[in-house]
Amino acid sequence: RNLQSHAYCGAAGTFPKDIHSWNGPGATMAIADYNHHNEGIVGGATIHYDKHYGPLRKAKRRPPWEPTWGLTHKEFQRENFYRYTNLRCCVQEMPYFNSRVFIHKTKIDYWGMPIVGLAGERHPLDFKHCDFMSDRSEEILKEAGANRIWRVPGKKGNPAMVHQAGTCRMGDDPTTSVTNRYGQVHGIDNLYVGDASTHVTNSGFNPSLTIMALGFSFILFVLALTIYHSELSAGEVIKTQESKRGLAIIGDAWHSAAYQYTSIVKQMKNKGVETDVVYDYDVPFDGLEVYDIIVISRWGLDDLQNFK
Repeated sequence: RNLQSHAYCGAAGTFPKDIHSWNGPGATMAIADYNHHNEGIVGGATIHYDKHYGPLRKAKRRPPWEPTWGLTHKEFQRENFYRYTNLRCCVQEMPYFNSRVFIHKTKIDYWGMPIVGLAGERHPLDFKHCDFMSDRSEEILKEAGANRIWRVPGKKGNPAMVHQAGTCRMGDDPTTSVTNRYGQVHGIDNLYVGDASTHVTNSGFNPSLTIMALGFSFILFVLALTIYHSELSAGEVIKTQESKRGLAIIGDAWHSAAYQYTSIVKQMKNKGVETDVVYDYDVPFDGLEVYDIIVISRWGLDDLQNFK
């Protein structure tokens, strides 16, 4: 239930001169001004400058009044191929209980297994949100000097276009959620979910960093259970005041030591673990018994295997 992704919309335009939109990576510009606090709009969105497409795909993003075949089509392509581009909006979708993943009762795959199906529609608020963001995209293109502008409206249909999320949402109430705030499935102590399906909402951004952040959080909770050897509930185990000592073994500076410190050591300390930090070439092999938990980064592990 509550399957969601991102509703995409925006606007496109032609310019009186070549704009060389193929320069730079895929999305060379992004605006986050509308990701929060839009009057009358629930949720948010980002606007990014879309990448330059090849001839076939760009032909599908033509002005709606231009033909997509024949001599006129070829003339437009020759004259405007480098002169038109579009702004795309990554729109936060509203969770919708009726949007879901299900197992077909009658349809099977090549191996005779039931296939997965998708059901549901986007929430009506998504289309209001798309209209709002398409208006903002038109305004930007106009200020940028576009001489002809057309809207790219939000599409209807199943909300599983891209950045799928939400079907194992986290929460405190087992009747309305699948996992708790630590990704632990309600009622099953040793089963965890650590991907985008735990998202209550997908926000107006690509969810990759959120997935990574939750993954770190969930793993640290599992480590906390290991540290305390506790039978307490998920919420209580983090609150315990018992002092523990940890050792973090991280890779050398070549492997982003500052990043490893933030993602590993800082969060161990936040969980109340008194943590010593060493590089992989300075591990106190003769004194490891004083630590309740030892965390080794991937790069540190690679080098340790070479050492000892």
